[in-house]
Amino acid sequence: MITRMYVVSGMNCDGCVTTVKNALKNIPEVIEAQVHLSEPQAIVSMREEIPFPELQQIISESGHYSIAEIEEEKVAGLSAQPQKKGFNKIFGALHAKKDCCK
Repeated sequence: MITRMYVVSGMNCDGCVTTVKNALKNIPEVIEAQVHLSEPQAIVSMREEIPFPELQQIISESGHYSIAEIEEEKVAGLSAQPQKKGFNKIFGALHAKKDCCK
């Protein structure tokens, strides 16, 4: 099993997270996909390596989203960064009137 982390751009709400997660889970090689809005990223476990351009195309076709690879050296640093608590509540409230996922 291979696990990779990607930064996901363009997600603004839980609906976006669900869309990206479903797009990843529909790929036959994907065993599990975790997608997070608080740290806009996807953690993808796969049976075999999926070429990055293929993943990128699938994500962009699912909506206005894009992904970027996270280098292994940076992965450890991401979990050590403090999260901005309350930001997503404020942003979510401001964003609630937009129709981002449809």
